Amino acid sequence: MIDKLKIKLLNTLSMPALREMSWYTFSNFIAQGLSFIGILFVSRYLGPTNLGLYSFVQNYALTIFTILSGSDFYFSWAIARSEDFARDIKKFIVYRFHISLVLSFFGIVAAMVILPRDVAIMCIVMLAPVFLNSFAIFHFYSLAKKKAKLVATLQIVSALIIVSLKIILVLLKAPLIYFIYVSAIDVTIISTAYFIFYLKNTDMIKEIWKVRSPKVSETFRFVYDIRMSILVIFLWQLLLRVDQLILAKVSNAYTLGIYASAVKIAEVPNVLAGILYLTMVSRMVPLIKSDSSHSHLRLRRVFYLYLLIGCTMSIGIIIFAPLAVKIIYGAKFLEAIPVLQVYALSIPGLYLTYFFFSLFGAIDKHKVQSIIFFLAVVLNIVLVLTLSPVYGLIGTAFATAITYTLAGTLFYLYWRRSSSGVNIESSMV
Repeated sequence: MIDKLKIKLLNTLSMPALREMSWYTFSNFIAQGLSFIGILFVSRYLGPTNLGLYSFVQNYALTIFTILSGSDFYFSWAIARSEDFARDIKKFIVYRFHISLVLSFFGIVAAMVILPRDVAIMCIVMLAPVFLNSFAIFHFYSLAKKKAKLVATLQIVSALIIVSLKIILVLLKAPLIYFIYVSAIDVTIISTAYFIFYLKNTDMIKEIWKVRSPKVSETFRFVYDIRMSILVIFLWQLLLRVDQLILAKVSNAYTLGIYASAVKIAEVPNVLAGILYLTMVSRMVPLIKSDSSHSHLRLRRVFYLYLLIGCTMSIGIIIFAPLAVKIIYGAKFLEAIPVLQVYALSIPGLYLTYFFFSLFGAIDKHKVQSIIFFLAVVLNIVLVLTLSPVYGLIGTAFATAITYTLAGTLFYLYWRRSSSGVNIESSMV
C-alpha cells in the first residue's frame, strides 16, 4: 500500500504542469524574498524624504508604463495561440518599440514641464531605457514553449543582481540618483536577458529578421483596436497609485516617504489578491456562462472568499502594524503606524475590486470597468485634496479606503442590476 502511494506521488510530481508550477512558485518565492531584503536596506538608508522622492519617481514612470500593459496582455495570449512565432514576435517588438518611443517622449516632456529639475532628471532616467522592454515578447514565447526552468532562472538571477546592486549602493552611501539608475535597470533587465539568451538561436533570429516590419500606421491601428483593454488597465493602475501622485503635489518628500512606507507594507497581503485574480481568470467564464444553481453557488463562494480574505488581511495589518513598521523600517518611520492602520481599511474593498475586475473582464465589460475606475480615480483625487490638508496622512489613507470600498460597491450594484450574464441577485443573495 505504501509502495503504491509512493509510486502515485512520484507520478504526480512528474506531471509537466506541476513541474512548471513548482519552478514558477520557487522563483517567485526567491524573487520576493530578495526584493524584501532590498526594501529593508534601501528604506532604512534613504529615510522618509528620499524614500518619498524614490517612490514618486517609480510611480510616475509606472503610470506611463501601464499603457504598454494593454499590448503585453494582448500579445501574451497571441503568442500562446500563435501558429507563426516569428511573425508575432517581430510584430510585437516593432509595435512595442513604436509605442515606447511615443510614451517615453511624452513622459519626459511632461516631467521637464511640470516637475522640479532634479525630480524631472530622475524621471527621465527611469523612462529613457523603456524601449528595451520590446524584447519582453521572448518572455511570453518562453511561457508558451513551457520553458519554466529558463523563466525561473532569469527571474532569480535578475532579482539577485538588483538586490546586490542596491546593497552595494547602501554600503557605498551613494546618492539617490544611483538608486534610480538601478530601478531603470530593473525595468529592462529581464527583457534584455531573454533577448541575449535567444540570440544563440540563430535560426529563430533569421526567421524573425525575414518577416516584414510593420509600419508606424499599423502600430496606431493596433493601439486603436485594443483601446478599451489599454484604457481599463491604465485606469486600474492609475487608481492604485493616484493617491501617492496627488500627495506628492500637495505635501513634501518626507510626508510622501512616510505614506509610501505604509503602502508598501499593505501591498504585501495585496499580492495574494493578484494571485487569486490570475487563478480565477480562466475559471470565471464557465461559471458565468452556466445558468445552473451549482455555478451560481460557486460564484457566490468565490465572492465571499475574496471578502473574507480581504477582511482577514485588513484586521491582521491593523493589529500587527506597529511591529511591522518597527521591524521593516525602524524608528525613523514610526509615524507610518497609524497611517498603515487606517490604510488597511482599504484592503477588503481592493479585494472585491479584484474579484469584479476578473468577473467583468471575463464577459468583456470593459466599458463598465473603465467608467467605474474613472469615477474611483476622480473620487480619490477629490478626497485626497479635501482630507489631506485637514487630517494629514490619516486623511489620505481614509480617502483611499473610501475609494476602494466605493469602487467595489459600484461593481456589485451594477452587476446586481445587470440583465446580462449571471444575475448577481440570484447568485449571491
